[in-house]
Amino acid sequence: GDFNADIDGDGATCIPSAANAGFFSAYPFARMVNAFTTLKTRGTKTSKHTIDYIFHSGVGLNCTDTLNLPSEDDITEPAGLPGFCYPSDHIMIGSRFRFADDIA
Repeated sequence: GDFNADIDGDGATCIPSAANAGFFSAYPFARMVNAFTTLKTRGTKTSKHTIDYIFHSGVGLNCTDTLNLPSEDDITEPAGLPGFCYPSDHIMIGSRFRFADDIA
């Protein structure tokens, strides 16, 4: 989902709530330390954040793969996103899931 909120930023109350309700991020938060799903420079201000997530319950599903996220060096447009290679102001995220073998 496009929550438009960092995991620990203002307006991110739904993200901890999802985790407290037993949902897991397909992109583990520990792996997202230097990652981002939006990177913009407007005027003199640059903002780089993770504001897009894929949550799942883990019940009956296993996340087997996620799309790789680009590094900051991969974004070659001077203003960041959007640009020619990344035409949205958000990086595309995606996950592959497999039904668990032990599902009843």
